[in-house]
Amino acid sequence: MYETDSRAGIFVIINEKTKRLFYVGADQLNDAIKEHTRFLSQGLHENKELQNDYDSQEGNGFIIKTIIEQTDMNSVRQILHTLLNLDDTKYNIENYKAV
Repeated sequence: MYETDSRAGIFVIINEKTKRLFYVGADQLNDAIKEHTRFLSQGLHENKELQNDYDSQEGNGFIIKTIIEQTDMNSVRQILHTLLNLDDTKYNIENYKAV
């Protein structure tokens, strides 16, 4: 049987050309990274602005970095809230924004 990685955390998709960031909080960090990578490569990402940039650059210049690893989503929510300065009801919002 395969062992499941159950780390929660926050990762960021970085567009090195535009210096824009897309933050994601996830309860299954590795699975979420794989899912977002797959959606981008298939042209199916829900954030259309990110997808358009990815497509126009043919996927070049994008990197994914894990920035926080936690053991529970409550910690992830608090950190993401602070990081993005959002209200508590939007802890899982993913923002693609210039820094």
